This record gives sequence, structure tokens and C-alpha cells, in this order.
Amino acid sequence: MHGKNRTYSATGGRKARRERALERLIKSKFTTKVLNGKERSEKNWNEKKEKAKETLESRIRGAQG
Repeated sequence: MHGKNRTYSATGGRKARRERALERLIKSKFTTKVLNGKERSEKNWNEKKEKAKETLESRIRGAQG
């Protein structure tokens, strides 16, 4: 069996990787950073963080896309 959620995978498969990514995302804190001459704003960062969080949660639950 290839692909999704292989039980014998060293890292636990896609689901485990997504769960770890979600944990890191939840713990992450905003830091200022200059990208292409523009400083990123906390508002935009929080919006992207929430969207990424929703995406990971839906994929962990098994929803597509």
C-alpha cells in the first residue's frame, strides 16, 4: 500500500505529519519581517494562519482539498 496513512511509515504518514504541522502552527507567534521591501502586518499574518489552520484540520479529518 502506497501513499496515505501507511501504518509502517517511519514518520507515521501524512496524517501524523499534518498533526505535527498543526501543533507547530498553533504555537507559532507573530514576528515582524520585511519581505520585498514591505513589512508584513500582524493582521494579514493572523488571517493566513487561521486559513492554514482550517485547511490542516479539514485534511486531518479526511475531507478533500
